[in-house]
Amino acid sequence: MVYLVVCDLNIVLLWDFGMQKAKRGRPPIAAETEQVAVRLPKAWIKVMQPHLSQNIRDRLYRSLFEEQIDQQRDQHLVRLSGQIEELARRVRRATRADWHSDRLSHQVFLETLRLLFEAQPAPTAEASTLKSDPNQAAEVIFNSYVEEVREYEQGKTGGKQ
Repeated sequence: MVYLVVCDLNIVLLWDFGMQKAKRGRPPIAAETEQVAVRLPKAWIKVMQPHLSQNIRDRLYRSLFEEQIDQQRDQHLVRLSGQIEELARRVRRATRADWHSDRLSHQVFLETLRLLFEAQPAPTAEASTLKSDPNQAAEVIFNSYVEEVREYEQGKTGGKQ
């Protein structure tokens, strides 16, 4: 289809090639959704920009399904990390300093950790396929971990220390 437009004695031909105009707005979400209006503090909105809707959906999903996510985690490890955190709080309360910022608090914290790990019941089952000495295996695992952390931190800081 051809359109003829006359503007102030200038004749302009406009060709329509059958192209549709691009639709405005966001692309549709694959899952069925419903729009909900929620009032939020402006500071929260600034923190979650530029992907406000996605951030809200992600955070809501985590809060709704956190229990299911936690059930997939090693519950012994979850309990142990909670115990370590509680011991750190108690050391801070007793010494009036954080374990990572004071020499004496650090020593007290390490001793509480030693006592905590000694109090853990040792499993009697032997399901591991480990063939080497446990102390050597622990050193290999720990050194590998430390190297990964070091590489990550150097990459994060651009190699500057």
